[in-house]
Amino acid sequence: MKSLMRCALICAAFFVQTAAWAETPAFPDKVIRIVVPLGGGSGLDSSTRKFAQLLGEQAKQPVIVENKPGADAAIGIRDALSAPADGHTMISLTGGMLYMTPFLIKDVGYNPHDIEMVVGLGASDAVLLVNSGSKLKTLSDLIEETKRNGGNTFFGSYSQSFRGARVMLEKAARVKFVEVPYKGAGQMTTDLVGGAFSAAFMDLPSAAPLIKGGKVRALALASPSRNAVFPDIPTFAEAGYPGVNLIVWSGIGISRKTPKPIAERVRSMAAAAANSGEMAQFYKDRNSRALGMDTTQLSKFIDEETTLYKELLK
Repeated sequence: MKSLMRCALICAAFFVQTAAWAETPAFPDKVIRIVVPLGGGSGLDSSTRKFAQLLGEQAKQPVIVENKPGADAAIGIRDALSAPADGHTMISLTGGMLYMTPFLIKDVGYNPHDIEMVVGLGASDAVLLVNSGSKLKTLSDLIEETKRNGGNTFFGSYSQSFRGARVMLEKAARVKFVEVPYKGAGQMTTDLVGGAFSAAFMDLPSAAPLIKGGKVRALALASPSRNAVFPDIPTFAEAGYPGVNLIVWSGIGISRKTPKPIAERVRSMAAAAANSGEMAQFYKDRNSRALGMDTTQLSKFIDEETTLYKELLK
């Protein structure tokens, strides 16, 4: 009798689960959209487009990338989160968009916890730059100049990650810069090269052609060690500011409202694309690297970074 009851319960559970699977919408069954909350020309934009190509091969569906810049990435993130939570809309993010924007903008219009990260993409070092014609030759020159002019040193910015790096430097050096915000890397880079402002942070892969071409001068690298391709760029620690250390990383997120079976499917396809040899080579060719974290490691890393920047930016 007990055996019959046990069998009946198992069968009932099986049919309930089967019914639940049957009710789960197919995925993917249409075009997948990835929102980039920055303008074109950034490292995030280029890596997302490569990822989209590889994801399309996994999904057997077209994958399009849409740039939605503005309000320090809040416009693009709100746009993605307002779409149906069916896995067909993804968000390409930097860490700063997750744990800096909400601390820096009032009424940002979304909660970072509304975003579920499904995979990490790439990581690179942040580098402090001035234009090649600048009289500022070293980090010390920049700090001393800022102190002399009463904080009227203009500092370009197009990403929360680099805004965070600037705040790190301000606190470490006890100075205050005047931020010049941009919607994307393209116009900011043009103005940096043209000398419209004094300094800016960029990711090293994006800055590399400008450095090699003599368009900009690198003052310091926000990394624990020097870069093998640019061994002449000192680290902030070597320049006397060991607290200025930043990993510029990116990843793909979806709405946390996405049904679990679909979220797992997205995670599986995204991981296959992000961890492919082709994606790794893409980063290597750009003097960058794959983030190389599984879901558990990424979640822990985000929690640690959130705590760090909440303290830094308060």
